[in-house]
Amino acid sequence: MTKPMAATLAPATGRQRARTRGLPIFAVIVFAISILPPVFMLLPQSYDAEPVQELRPLAPAPGHWQGSWLNADGNFQLAQKWFNDHVGLRNFMIRAKNEVDYRLFRTSSRVYFGHHGMIFSRSIADLEIPGSERALGAPGEVEAIHQGILRFTEQLQSEGITPIYLFPYMKQYFYGNNLPAIAPKLGFPTYFQQLNQELQADPRLHVMDTYTPVLPTNKPYPTYMLQDFHWTDAAAFTIARTIVGEISKLEGRPHNVWTHPLETLTLPRVGSEARFSARLFMPPASQSGEIKPTYRKRPETQFNPKTTGIEYETDMLADPALLPPTCLFGNSFSDQLTYAGLPVYFQQLIHLNREGPILDAPRVCKGKCKYLIVQILDIQPWLLASFANVPGS
Repeated sequence: MTKPMAATLAPATGRQRARTRGLPIFAVIVFAISILPPVFMLLPQSYDAEPVQELRPLAPAPGHWQGSWLNADGNFQLAQKWFNDHVGLRNFMIRAKNEVDYRLFRTSSRVYFGHHGMIFSRSIADLEIPGSERALGAPGEVEAIHQGILRFTEQLQSEGITPIYLFPYMKQYFYGNNLPAIAPKLGFPTYFQQLNQELQADPRLHVMDTYTPVLPTNKPYPTYMLQDFHWTDAAAFTIARTIVGEISKLEGRPHNVWTHPLETLTLPRVGSEARFSARLFMPPASQSGEIKPTYRKRPETQFNPKTTGIEYETDMLADPALLPPTCLFGNSFSDQLTYAGLPVYFQQLIHLNREGPILDAPRVCKGKCKYLIVQILDIQPWLLASFANVPGS
């Protein structure tokens, strides 16, 4: 005979009843915590911590419905981006999280907190440098790039263009001892060093030394920025002056035509990693190695780089005291070279499309430049590898 269902249910124990009674209380606590951020948005900004330097515009509040009435998901995402960028006590929460990461772990998801206030990008340290080393360490890769650069040089020379190469290093090469113990370290010599040294030793090439001139030893300025992976403007000044000296020598000038002096400053400077490393108890970094421009900037004409292969060019000055028209292929490191005053010593400086393939340079530079400055970083192995694709003569 089947028992009634009610008879099969055992009475709840005291522990089960207590757990059941606790669920509504837990739900109330979770709900209360969830509404605190929007409530904090009503507080004056003075209650928050010092704003984090985002180096990007914060998401604006949606002013109207975007798209069709079915675009609920897209409009929700816009509202969510605005909310995330303006949530109450956001600066405090970001800084507090970074402070905990610094105190306990010396790292966060984006940066390594090094010694003496130095910050290192985890993407560069964990992924980009090791990835570049794996690519360059493939059997025969360094020699293939070397031979490709020789063919590329011959191709340019056939058009009357002389290339000047420079391959800057990341700051781990100079300040690796400042990395925390948990960060990966470089194994010297690296394949990138081997490539650089082979190219510099080849008398058929003009390859600038980007290591020795900016060694921190006995320098009145740091080589690389505290909160960024770029070299300081003073280090860029040193390299730019060396480039101008090399071209001056090739032009038969009795001395380097570079004349304006290096005047350094110490100023607050927010690097690209600052938004991932702003702490509660750390004042804004004062960066030494800033420069005071002591030259007059040349007027520039901007172009559409996707259609012309050129980002901008300075005005043309037919002054025989200046060096011949010169093209420049590079990235943000070469932007610092131009900020240091590189363009003022050439009759014209033409900056090529940094997003374009370097192998297009002979075509773009033809008839425009007598020299081509090529700047490629150690974390751009795809650009280095592209030289191996230069066809032979």
